[in-house]
Order: sequence, then structure tokens, then C-alpha cells
Amino acid sequence: MKISILITLLFLTGYTQAQTVEFSEDFETLPLSVTSSGSSNWARTTTFSKSGSYSDSASIISAGDTTYLTTNTFSTTGKSSVLLEFNHICKLSYADGGYIEYSTDNGSTWTRIIGNSYIGYGNFVNIGNRFSAVSYVNEWDAVHNNTTPQNTWWQGELFDLSSLIGNSSQVKLRFVLADADNNGSSGTYGWLLDDIKITSSNSELNPPNISIINPYPIDTVYTTGPFTIDANISDTSGIALANLVYEIAGVYDTIQMNNISGSIFRAIIPSQSYSTDICYHIYAIDSSSNSNENRYPITNCTPFTIQLDPSIPTPFAYDAKLHIVESPDSITLANSQTPIIIRISNRGDSVLTKSGIGWKMDGVTQSNTTWNGSLSLHQVSDTLLLGSSIFQQGYHNITAHGS
Repeated sequence: MKISILITLLFLTGYTQAQTVEFSEDFETLPLSVTSSGSSNWARTTTFSKSGSYSDSASIISAGDTTYLTTNTFSTTGKSSVLLEFNHICKLSYADGGYIEYSTDNGSTWTRIIGNSYIGYGNFVNIGNRFSAVSYVNEWDAVHNNTTPQNTWWQGELFDLSSLIGNSSQVKLRFVLADADNNGSSGTYGWLLDDIKITSSNSELNPPNISIINPYPIDTVYTTGPFTIDANISDTSGIALANLVYEIAGVYDTIQMNNISGSIFRAIIPSQSYSTDICYHIYAIDSSSNSNENRYPITNCTPFTIQLDPSIPTPFAYDAKLHIVESPDSITLANSQTPIIIRISNRGDSVLTKSGIGWKMDGVTQSNTTWNGSLSLHQVSDTLLLGSSIFQQGYHNITAHGS
């Protein structure tokens, strides 16, 4: 089913009725609901933004700097579940850090938020309960301190703060940028924040957990597919919906993921031609009364490009081949009507639009059929029904060829 980004967002927005936004700041309108303090200043910038025109940013200016961005006071009284969300780029050296602290006494005392509250996908717990360029090694080019961020670097974060600030009347949070090793910025850009939001509810707010399973297509692949993508998707309340959305040349398609075993869900992106760029993400909605949603990656999508393997010999002009017999599979119920289903592929370097299909079952020639469509080099067709048969118990052999 073809679907636009606008339709997707409207669909997901409908699942927030049982939640209350206790605090939000997108840095678009003055006065802000956050305050800067410390050695240097947080300041609005239009250089980078995840949404709108503005974000907030701070840098380490001098050795030993510590800079705070503190929210106004808010209340979660009567609400047991609290979720913190924000987007950021944290281009700091490994030795320095971006911390988050909370106060339930209007800022008189502060406590650092640690890993058991973190439900994002970056490196946080394992680098000292803080963010730095190492949180997303590749996305934030952790190897090179002097790299200037790009607006594509934004990453979304989630923290479950229910046990820390739930049912509290004088809550503040603050983002702390600290020169932890006391030797300055080491040439790094700093920390950028956007779209801070704190949501509360009396129902659980934790979104589904999504983790993609290796191997999965990323970067450059030397096959035209189809591309099978498996993911672990789980939630204490269960999963109501799991979809994979992929984009090719600005056109979006949505595939419902099938629950194949336990918490493992699967989607298959159809075969595509060489030189095709694909970008995909997974989103899921849980079965709680809040219908909490999540996506992987939280921001952006996972890209890959299909390229011809240069080691493959030059193909013939036209060459249709049997790709796979999808039905019957290796074990089929005897004495029942079973469809004979195959896929073909184009092993020629010219676009294949038609092919006769000859096939045999247990050495006996069957009636030919014709496939029509459009397949570029190595592209795989949709399923093709050849016929059906009632199989007797034992071993059977099916062969097919193009003509």
C-alpha cells in the first residue's frame, strides 16, 4: 500500500489521548521555558534544527567549563508514569560529557539520571551514563573531533523517569555540558538540543522495544533482493501493530510485519533493480491504553544502495532463471491439494518483460505457462502460480526453466 509521510504522521498522532504533556520546549518562541547558567551560555541557533528553525546549543569554551540548561518547574502530581523525549547532536570528545540531572525539590538538590532509566538506542550506560560523540560512533564521526555536525545527525532519545519524578509537584530537569577531563573542548563542536518534551500518564508510557536482527541490508548490497528484515519487537502490554516503511526516490511504501516467532517480526522488501537507493525504518505501537509508539531508528532511516558485484561475469542479453520454488516447501501434507508457486529472476542484462515457463513434476512435463512483467538484471519476480497437485507420501521433484 502506497502511503505518504503526511498520512503516517496523522495516523500515529491519534494515539496520544491518555497522556499529558507536562513540559515542552522547541526553542521557536521567546521567552524560553529553560534557563542557561554556568561557565558559558546555552544559546538559540538557526545553524541546526531538528524541527522548525531553532535549536539550543552550548560549547566548551575554556578548560573546566560546566554549563547548565535548566527547565522551568513542572508537576507530575497524580501521574505515575513519566517519559522524557528530546532530539540532540552531542559532538563532544569521549572524555567530556553531556549529562542529565533531575530535582524534585525545585532545584535545591540534583541527582544524575543513570542507565536504568535510558530506553534509547545510543551508547549511554556503557560510557558513564552520559552522551558524547561515542554515543553514535558512525553517525557523529567519533573518530574526528574537528568534524562539523550535519543537520542529518539528529538522534532522538527516550528516558523512563517514572520512578524518579513520578507524582512530584516541584520537578526540574537540567542538561549539563561538562569538560570532564579539564583540558578544553579538544576541537569538538558542542551539544545541540531540540524538541524537549516530558509526558505523564497513569498508564505505562514505555514505547515498544525494537532491535533489528543481523544480517540486514545497510550501506551497499550486491543483490537485488528480495530483502528480508527481522526485528525483535516487544512490550509488556503486547504489540498491536508493527510495520516497515521504505522509501525509493521519494515514494513510500508500507509493509505489515508478520510475527513469525515469539517477539520476532519480519517484513520483506520486494526485489529492486541495480542502482536503487532504499531507506527504511520500523515502527510499532503497543497494546496499552496509551497506544505508545516507537520507531527504529528513532530518527532518519536505514539506507542501502543496490550495486552490481563487479566480480560477476558479463551476463547474456536475455536469461530467465528459476529463482525459488516457494510452494510446496520441504515438508508438505500428503493427499491434500497443494499449489505450485515459483519465482523467476532475470540473469540477463536486458530488461525481461516476458518469458515462457516450462516445468516438470517428478520428470513428467506439465503445461507451459507465461510470465509477463518487468525485471532488470538479477531482479526477482513476484510469485507465479504454475498449477496445483495432490502429493502422495514420499519424495517429489519439481524443476522449471525459462524459454
